[in-house]
Amino acid sequence: MIVNSVINLSHDEKSVRFNVKVGVAYGSDTKLVESLLLKAAGEQKDILNRPEPQVIFNDFADSSLEFILYFYSNTIFNSELVRSELRFNTNEKFSNNGISIPFPQRDVWMINQ
Repeated sequence: MIVNSVINLSHDEKSVRFNVKVGVAYGSDTKLVESLLLKAAGEQKDILNRPEPQVIFNDFADSSLEFILYFYSNTIFNSELVRSELRFNTNEKFSNNGISIPFPQRDVWMINQ
């Protein structure tokens, strides 16, 4: 419940910040991953150049090195389409440059008694 007045300081802003998360295989060239993500963002018409997109190396996960690409867009209501196109472009760039997106793997040991 809101008891006091709420002031929306961003209500006049036309752009909104979005992100896309991606994990890459351990051993991947992290600077190349960063470069490819920024290139993919730079090639997409609905992603703004200002403020510039940013890549954060977010975590060392169980099966991948996790990155987050932050970007701004004026396309608020079709943001899922913008993110989808960005993922398609990123996947193509990764594939063309030998960067693999891993899937979780587990070792199972069978004991015969």
